Amino acid sequence: MGEAGDQGPTGDTGAQGPPSAQGMQGDKGMQGDQGMPGEQGEEGERGSPGYRGSKGLPGDKGMQGDQGPTGDTGAQGPPGDKGMEGDQGMPGEQGEEGERGPAGYRGSKGLPGSGNRWYSGAGTPTVTAPTAYGNAFLEGDMYLGTTAQDVYMYGTSAWSCLLSLDATACPTS
Repeated sequence: MGEAGDQGPTGDTGAQGPPSAQGMQGDKGMQGDQGMPGEQGEEGERGSPGYRGSKGLPGDKGMQGDQGPTGDTGAQGPPGDKGMEGDQGMPGEQGEEGERGPAGYRGSKGLPGSGNRWYSGAGTPTVTAPTAYGNAFLEGDMYLGTTAQDVYMYGTSAWSCLLSLDATACPTS
């Protein structure tokens, strides 16, 4: 065989053939792009009121406000009942010894007699004959030494300390 020749010119379109039976449905195509938004419609009628909702949870505590001014003092209440008497306290410490008081007034002169007599002077009695007093001492006469507050009694020929009025011991000879 020989070589194939060049292709010829395209012929006229033929008449439409009879319709064919419907073919099978094809696969679903891809979704198209979103269209442009439409114009806003007219406002609708007002709806009926909805149901009342349940009570909400309590809110947080609010901030504390400033302190108010001090109020007026209230009236004094009635006196309370008397309380029980307390226990007696412990005795206090003994105080210091007070100052010695002034000497007492000199007594009036006694009646004359022959009984015992009292004498006084500073210090201890040193004389056995009462030259300063003008009489002889009798046994049982008493003498108060005003310096140390010692009381003496005259014996047959001498003085003996009986006691000391300021609670110290009699001096020893």
